[in-house]
Amino acid sequence: MNVARYPLNTAGRDFVCGDLHGSFDILLQALRQAGFDPARDRLFCVGDTVDRGPASERALGFLRTPWVHAVRGNHEDMFLDLYADGEPNPAAIEYMTGNNGMQWWRTLAADRRADFIAEFRKLPIAIEIETARGLVGLVHAEGPGGAGFDPAH
Repeated sequence: MNVARYPLNTAGRDFVCGDLHGSFDILLQALRQAGFDPARDRLFCVGDTVDRGPASERALGFLRTPWVHAVRGNHEDMFLDLYADGEPNPAAIEYMTGNNGMQWWRTLAADRRADFIAEFRKLPIAIEIETARGLVGLVHAEGPGGAGFDPAH
């Protein structure tokens, strides 16, 4: 199973956010209000950084930000499944992106889509974070043994 592990953050705080679905401005505003310091603090996201929201195309830059650490959600998985065998048939892209708020994908150039797919492939299924109170685990939905959990992804 693909698990990323993070040591205790002795310099700052750790924040966790739920499904962003392209709503980065709301998240960034909340982090500002909380006094988030990117030089010391870390942000952990439980997947679904894309789709449905107003700015999914910003997810690539977000995921590449040094203080952001995310697990793979089912929305990232849907794209990985679509591209599992290479470049899909345009009809398959049209069909898949017609659902789940994925229309934003249609406007991306092929090289930008490839960048997203490569970044989504890097995302772990789970994250373990050392805390002063012990180890904390993050997954998008259910953990091992749960319905629909596939550690092969």
